[in-house]
Amino acid sequence: MNLTQACRNLQQWLEQGEIEVATHRCGLDRLLATKPHGHQAMLNGDSEQGLEQWGRQNALHWQETLDADAFAERFDVGHGRTYGCIEQMLSCIDYLLLFELLSQVEPADG
Repeated sequence: MNLTQACRNLQQWLEQGEIEVATHRCGLDRLLATKPHGHQAMLNGDSEQGLEQWGRQNALHWQETLDADAFAERFDVGHGRTYGCIEQMLSCIDYLLLFELLSQVEPADG
């Protein structure tokens, strides 16, 4: 499976209600993080636990980088949103599903 197909799968699963918004966002972030370098070993993502660690670090990076409103919009976290706090959002990510999907993505050509 290539990167485009993996992104399409995530979108379809989200639309069909098979995955949470948090899983979709984390999956897209991880797929796009690997894009420029092909299929190299995932940074802290060579296991389900490594991917979970990467997901936490990624969310915390964005929380520090974006203002509160932009972060809330990007991750759907905050009062009146899907997730009340960052910890709730992180606990809803299906890391096993993402790890299995990422392991099926073929190296990019070039």
